Amino acid sequence: MKWLRILLGAILLLFLQMAIFNHLHLWGLCHPFIYILLLLCMPLMPRWAEILTGFALGCLMDCICSTPGIHTSACVLISWLRPIMLSRMVQDSERLVSAIVPETIG
Repeated sequence: MKWLRILLGAILLLFLQMAIFNHLHLWGLCHPFIYILLLLCMPLMPRWAEILTGFALGCLMDCICSTPGIHTSACVLISWLRPIMLSRMVQDSERLVSAIVPETIG
């Protein structure tokens, strides 16, 4: 049930990115990319699975936005840095695992 809620939230976030935020130009300079929240808020997984998820999400966004690898490289970098950032912010690993559950995010 938990994974179903995460999957539905991810689909909703990707739909919002495609339908609204890809066409929103802030001050004529930039586009907001809210799909990055998927990578930052996903539950703890093995490192290879996080990087693979980042790669898949980046490839999907590259296909949607017609950009050659920009989103893929950024998503893989974020997926690779995420465990390092989390371990620096939270010293106790038990607290890290118990604090990051989808029910407490948002």
